[in-house]
Amino acid sequence: MTETTIREEKLADEIIRTQKARSSLLQWKLVIAAALGAAGLGLTNTNNNPKIGLLALIPLACAYVDLLCTNLNLRIILIGKYFANERKDPYEIVARRAATQQLGWFALEDWALYWSTYITASVIACLAIIKLLALYFSRHDTPSWLDFAQCYAILFSCIIGPILTGITENAARKRINAKEPSNV
Repeated sequence: MTETTIREEKLADEIIRTQKARSSLLQWKLVIAAALGAAGLGLTNTNNNPKIGLLALIPLACAYVDLLCTNLNLRIILIGKYFANERKDPYEIVARRAATQQLGWFALEDWALYWSTYITASVIACLAIIKLLALYFSRHDTPSWLDFAQCYAILFSCIIGPILTGITENAARKRINAKEPSNV
């Protein structure tokens, strides 16, 4: 077996490892968002005192996981392009053709990755707006500046998180759809 063949076999194993890591990160995204949400809303068993400021971490954590998953996805695509172009692997050739024709064969996981962040941030922003309105129209007690600051921090996070995810998504699409140099 030549050194090139051994290396190419390792690349095939790298695809499988990378796909497993990406799937694991997607699961952790759900766990992180659920844990922060439960603690932020006071749904944990330890105490029922909500720490609403924790909700501000959810969109940022989601954007971070999106970035990591996108990096792994680009690695998989790069290896697949290598197999299609250099080894003339029939499956990878069909997969590249399907991807360039935008048939959506591989789009569902990306849709779940990015849109879960957008939807989550939207729901959290709505909760923050409801909380702000309750604070503004509170008749019983005077809200503290910390209450307002937490709500504004959540809203800021709900803007920044999806923007970071959008930048990540757009950059990935540009790299995926970029024309390959003919002399490489």
